[in-house]
Amino acid sequence: MKKINLIIPAILLTSLTLPVNAEIYKCEKDGQTVFSDKSCGQNSQTIQLEEISFEQLKAMTAEAKVKFKQAEVEYLEYDINTLQKQMNRELFSLQQKKGLITEDIKKTSLERPISEKIESIADKYENQIDSKRDKIQRIKNEINSLSNS
Repeated sequence: MKKINLIIPAILLTSLTLPVNAEIYKCEKDGQTVFSDKSCGQNSQTIQLEEISFEQLKAMTAEAKVKFKQAEVEYLEYDINTLQKQMNRELFSLQQKKGLITEDIKKTSLERPISEKIESIADKYENQIDSKRDKIQRIKNEINSLSNS
């Protein structure tokens, strides 16, 4: 999953300053809606903009970051669930093969490679799952940090 960098939009948003009582005009020109800082005739409508304080903007930015982080956690949890299902399917298949080996054949070299493969698959998936769980914990810590600021 590509991470979306929220820093640039936050910087752009925090650098915007709207003058008090800023007026924007909405007009129809050549059949299209046009917005301007100057009146465009009798058919223009005035749109009043509210001034947004830096603190309000900062709170809005933090809230957007929290929502993004929460969505990222949900995605990772879904990914963990998918990995667990894949691991269970692979292990079940190998355990069935292992179970088909008769007692006479168990003494041969067939059982050991299957057991090693089962262990290898379990380790592979558990490492991926643990990595995602660690990432979820880091993200949850970031969410708590954002929520407390």
